Amino acid sequence: MAKTRKKSSAKKTNRRPARAKHPRASRRRRARKSTPAWIWIGLAGVVAVAFLLLSQGSRSDPILPATGETYAQGKAVYDSTCAACHGANGEGGVGAILNGSPESHSWHHLDAQLIRIVKEGIPGSEMPPHAEHLTDEEIIAVLSYIKTWWSDEQLAMQRTGQHPMGP
Repeated sequence: MAKTRKKSSAKKTNRRPARAKHPRASRRRRARKSTPAWIWIGLAGVVAVAFLLLSQGSRSDPILPATGETYAQGKAVYDSTCAACHGANGEGGVGAILNGSPESHSWHHLDAQLIRIVKEGIPGSEMPPHAEHLTDEEIIAVLSYIKTWWSDEQLAMQRTGQHPMGP
């Protein structure tokens, strides 16, 4: 007697498993599980802020207007190094105006920026770098001396970087 095969009720198909229906379907599924864009944007923002804070220098205490010995040291450094270009009283000339007059721009920069300008100079301008012949103490003293020409309002705005024209 010939054996007859029973037909099964389940149909056999040549279909792929549900996971691999379409090659792009699995990529879409993975994309949904990836990190949302807002997290990457937020992370980029945090990195940018950290970079800006670190690039401002390591000095956290503000440079105050000079008094006593610091005034004498700052004036001596200014007279020997800065006055030829910036004028005897910071009125400008070859160099920028430093005395806090309405045309002055020096108080628009944060202390770390001022220190960097004195140390490294300003490329493409008449401002040379002074890092090789001025110590950090002398740079702080001369900036402290220059700040004696600025108003209390300019000093307050310079410390925070909050002023009409930005840093």
